[in-house]
Amino acid sequence: MFENIIRQFKNPVTTILEKSEEEDTKKGIVKLAIISGIISLMNVISVIISILAKYSTSKYSSSYYTASELWEMRFDAMGEAKLLSGFFKTWVIIAISIAVGALILFIIAKLVKSSKEYSTTLSMVNNVLIIYIIGSILNIILSLIYAPLGFLISFATIIYISITLMNAFRDSLDIENSDILTLVTTGVLVVLMIILIVLMSSITGISLEDIVEIKELLD
Repeated sequence: MFENIIRQFKNPVTTILEKSEEEDTKKGIVKLAIISGIISLMNVISVIISILAKYSTSKYSSSYYTASELWEMRFDAMGEAKLLSGFFKTWVIIAISIAVGALILFIIAKLVKSSKEYSTTLSMVNNVLIIYIIGSILNIILSLIYAPLGFLISFATIIYISITLMNAFRDSLDIENSDILTLVTTGVLVVLMIILIVLMSSITGISLEDIVEIKELLD
């Protein structure tokens, strides 16, 4: 297993392309559920670590709070964080996000006349997220030692998986001209952004003008 992980890090695009040809939709869905659960669990662990750090003896003098009082404050904070319900909510959100991300890549593939199936793009997204999970675990561990190291690992992981997914998807399409891919990808993402804005406006009541005003305030 460790050798497979090393191989995937050394040959990310090649490995992801190979796995995308081997995995069917059923295996992809199972993998999606497992990956979503692991990421959701890691989010819960991060919240717990944050709470433990917030109510630590280094921040609260022992002259004000005893060890038992600090633990009581920690447990109260964990209860307010609703870790269990948050775990399942995050699990569902991540699972939907992975499925939708793979669907977007599938739509782009079909628009550029590729014969790739949904199982292929789902496998690609799943497998780059495995790399993300490994990077996130390193981030959590290194952040406990020295926070900037964790941030650096997190940044490097995001860049690594983004480039890996982009190149793997491009190579899987078997097209010689990338111009049409660029145009189609831009068009699909713009349409998606419009749909998201319309949905957000319908749900929150925020108009497009309000969004523009917020953007201008941030600039």
